[in-house]
Amino acid sequence: AGRETRELEYLHWWTFLGYFNEVGEGTFSFIVGIRNKLNKGKKLEKHEKEFLFHNKELVKLQKPKTREEQAQEDVYQDLLNEVLG
Repeated sequence: AGRETRELEYLHWWTFLGYFNEVGEGTFSFIVGIRNKLNKGKKLEKHEKEFLFHNKELVKLQKPKTREEQAQEDVYQDLLNEVLG
């Protein structure tokens, strides 16, 4: 990209994808490759399965919580904080 893309106020998705496709081998592209295979129902290679097993938090994307789910989680957290002091 020739610049730090995180500093840009706006970067179109297709521009980012073009930059990404030029990255080559690396952790980020490896993770995206695993995500792509999982989304398409393709079989993972042995090394990909091992990476996924040890790095689920990096590969699996969390679904955003609804307001109701977040409110319930906050209630539980408040109760836990009261119990633990």
